[in-house]
Amino acid sequence: RASPSPRPMAGTKRPPMRAWGPPSPPPARGCPKLLKAAAAMLRRSPATQQPTASAELLAAPSAAALATSSPLRRRTTARLALDGQAGWEHHDTPAAAEASRKLSFVDCSLEQLQEAISAEDATWPFVVLFWRPLLQGHPSAKFRSLRNRTLSFWVERFNKWRDLRLATSAGTTATREAALDNIGAQHFQQILFLSRSNLGSVLELFNPEGAKLFASDRCLAEVLGKISVPILEVFVAGILCSNLIGASHKLRFVFSLVDRDDSRTISEAKFVLLVKLVCRGLGAMFDVSRQLFPTEVAMAKAAKRCFASAHAFVACAASQGCGIDASSHDPRRPLTYEEVAEWCVAGASSADPLAVPFLLVVQRFCCSRQRDVSDEFDDRLQSFALSHSSAVQMPSMLQTPSGCKVLTRKEVLMARDLLEYAKRRGNFDIEASDPELGRMMRSRNWRVDADMHHHLKRSWFLDGLRKFRDVHGLAAEQADLLDYLRCLCPQALPKHLRMYDMWCAEYEEMKKGQEQLLLLQAARDKFIEDQKKPFLPLEQVLALKRQFSELDVTKRGIIAQEEVIAALGLSEETALDMFQAFDVSRDGFLDEDDFLRMMCPPECRLRDAAGYARGVLGKVLVHEIERRGGRIEHLNERYLFTPRGAGAPSSGALPAPSSALPEASAEDVRQWTEVFDSLDADGDGVAQAKDLESSGLLPRAVSHALSLVIDPWNPDGFARDAFLEMVAQAHGCRYPRHPLIGVVNA
Repeated sequence: RASPSPRPMAGTKRPPMRAWGPPSPPPARGCPKLLKAAAAMLRRSPATQQPTASAELLAAPSAAALATSSPLRRRTTARLALDGQAGWEHHDTPAAAEASRKLSFVDCSLEQLQEAISAEDATWPFVVLFWRPLLQGHPSAKFRSLRNRTLSFWVERFNKWRDLRLATSAGTTATREAALDNIGAQHFQQILFLSRSNLGSVLELFNPEGAKLFASDRCLAEVLGKISVPILEVFVAGILCSNLIGASHKLRFVFSLVDRDDSRTISEAKFVLLVKLVCRGLGAMFDVSRQLFPTEVAMAKAAKRCFASAHAFVACAASQGCGIDASSHDPRRPLTYEEVAEWCVAGASSADPLAVPFLLVVQRFCCSRQRDVSDEFDDRLQSFALSHSSAVQMPSMLQTPSGCKVLTRKEVLMARDLLEYAKRRGNFDIEASDPELGRMMRSRNWRVDADMHHHLKRSWFLDGLRKFRDVHGLAAEQADLLDYLRCLCPQALPKHLRMYDMWCAEYEEMKKGQEQLLLLQAARDKFIEDQKKPFLPLEQVLALKRQFSELDVTKRGIIAQEEVIAALGLSEETALDMFQAFDVSRDGFLDEDDFLRMMCPPECRLRDAAGYARGVLGKVLVHEIERRGGRIEHLNERYLFTPRGAGAPSSGALPAPSSALPEASAEDVRQWTEVFDSLDADGDGVAQAKDLESSGLLPRAVSHALSLVIDPWNPDGFARDAFLEMVAQAHGCRYPRHPLIGVVNA
């Protein structure tokens, strides 16, 4: 470890103070072996290195990008660029490992995205070194002064920039007015209230050349007049990376930036500008080299594909929800803020592959899945939007009052359980030593011991309960949870109470999801148990068929309940129970398949319940259990507080966009279609649960569970397209049809 520099003695000359700028490199100290290895790499000549397969296919990085770095960094950057752009042919490199690693918020990797985009449009450049920081990395520390700012802060900054822009653009042309989006560094510093050091850090990200001039020149006023800053890109970066702004407000703010005419709609031209601002702003915030940014042509092409995908999503949603014919949808009309926002949140599952990276970037920085920002629940901000013609006034009392305690999910659910327990007892005087109180606190991962913090926590809950009883009196048993939360937090605003109520509703949905998951798991266990049974011997099957033929005296292929009672000597009650269990069509008769299933011993299974079709259905069931189980586990971490192990992947990740999955082969689709056709008895394109049960492939309980899994919105069964899409997802691929894109093309 290097010793600190000694303080100069009196009378000695101090070294000259270095001008502001990047820190100088440290002296060569450290491990001798590492220094020797680094020196060997620096001495190595590029001509002596063996060319790689990637180097033969791709040109070297630009000279401008490599000239600003050291020799060691030039070699590393060139190798990473080649590995990143050539599809990771060197799978032993760190770039290959990073590319194949799943993203933290979605079950997808950069490698999958690149393969899907290449299959869709091989000419569109997917630069991995640009998208990796945006989807996997962390914002640069140089942007720390503008991170995690509130919505009010950014609205005030926008109003100041709008006033400056209106005053400067008076009487200018449209071209000159658009150029005013890049303002001088002096005005930029005044608008954002940045110190000199913070201004230099932001300039390094958004104007590297201006940052060099700013660091080298002493005459600050003249220098700031020569440096320009793309303030809209700074607005986009600051809004999207803030953890204090809700998802809907982030999107509406960004939409308003490009909506110059205040029409509250987004046209294709505005969408192109929106995509460019997002790419440039986030790329600069992550300190990505400008040479790696997508080109103007690539961003414009992707933006137009995004706009078409959003239009198709809106048309499909309208046709499903309102019964509107999708072919009558106008793909050229501007979209409203709400339509674009809905596409940003839910459109990645079926979007154009070129649109998926942009959607994932927006989803990564939107906290719609967290719902921890109380401003999302403020009615006064539901229709929030900026204005380019007049100043935007933020609602008064938007900020939480000082001293107001904002509850956590753990505390809200603890209050909910405690109130329900008090109502069951009929007594709100609960002692701190009550064993039921200790059990509830342990279920919320609170230790019940003599620790002062936990003792105060118990006392706080119980004091609030007594205050709740004193306020409401005899009507306390009819009061709801929000009244109790008001007693715990007297200064809570309505937006906080709405957020607490939403948490409770989400928790109730989680409990229902757990019950449904248990039913699916029971169906899976039944499926596995049935799979292990041996086949009923062929001679016994033939004997049962002869017996059915003898009972079918009318030779209609069906037998009635009375015939079964007379032939088998059963009581009427027993026969009725058997008919209810095996009469799939519910017509009071049994056909030959129903009779065979009824007479098959419980330790055996029929040969019809085997083969490829049964395997496909079983895989769909297992896939759905894994998907729902991951979601339930994620909610458990947030509400039941069961932390996952160190290094375990996030269980709350969104499912992979179907566009990022490989396309299913034509042979697979043909076989899956044959399976569906075998289930669709009447050939109407919809297979019902009774069709699935009568096929003999699955037990009755498994058939009903699987029918709800495949197409939960169809009470009559499941359609062909829903079945093929679910089977494709279970096999890790996508059904090769583009329903949304096809609507736009039509």
